[in-house]
Amino acid sequence: MANDFYLLLFAIVIFIFVLITAIYLIFGKQIETRNRLQMVRAYKAAPRKIADSPVLVHGPAGSTGVVMPAGGDPVAFHATFIMSRGCTLVRDIYHQNAIPTNTSFKVFTTSGDFRVTDAGKPYTVNIISALERMNEGARLFTEKNRLNAVLDGMPETVFNDMIQFEAGIQALEPVLAITMNGKSVTSTIDSRVRTFTQGRDVPPGIADMLKGKIIRPQPGEEITVVEFYIPLKKSVWVFGEFDGKDTVRFGESGARLFVSYTDPDTEGI
Repeated sequence: MANDFYLLLFAIVIFIFVLITAIYLIFGKQIETRNRLQMVRAYKAAPRKIADSPVLVHGPAGSTGVVMPAGGDPVAFHATFIMSRGCTLVRDIYHQNAIPTNTSFKVFTTSGDFRVTDAGKPYTVNIISALERMNEGARLFTEKNRLNAVLDGMPETVFNDMIQFEAGIQALEPVLAITMNGKSVTSTIDSRVRTFTQGRDVPPGIADMLKGKIIRPQPGEEITVVEFYIPLKKSVWVFGEFDGKDTVRFGESGARLFVSYTDPDTEGI
């Protein structure tokens, strides 16, 4: 009887956790979208670029010499997530384990900040500010889980790459409104999912990156590459916090950072 009671209690706790997580995922994003919409409209009503206040810029994106690891035409910006079979990009209520088996790998790389020219003036879109916001949480997770992962047979460098992967997707998910359903992905900029096979068609840039990180996939192993990118001169909208000079950054006061091909005044409506 006692065991049945504890099993029931455990099931109730799990149910409550899943319910709270689902509510947060559904309503948390709606609240953030509504708050952003209010700030965007407030800025449009009085468009002044004031330090430490929300700002909206719009224009062609540019950068220098940015090429995605999987190849292709030069771009203004990219965020690339590379993972082995069985890994997932966006963890949901059914995929809560950030560290898969010790034979798995996850790698994140990005071109970082890029420029947007608004009314003839170039502004730096400080993507790095959103990534840095996740560093503290990543450090706490690392301190608690590094030793166990290494003792379970995972190389420390692979563990560190997985932490950066998780921090990267958690930081960029709201910036680019990233969603993933099965093997399809959507965002407010260009995005695509490609699957390669080790020993057959892995792009040189991906192969060199894995080699440099001492990650050696087995022949025939599938490697999934998820890319988010902005072609050169593509027109984008950026909403965030103004630094008072020439940079739009992640705003802790509520502006956050949001990048989209469409006017955020209409995003989510």
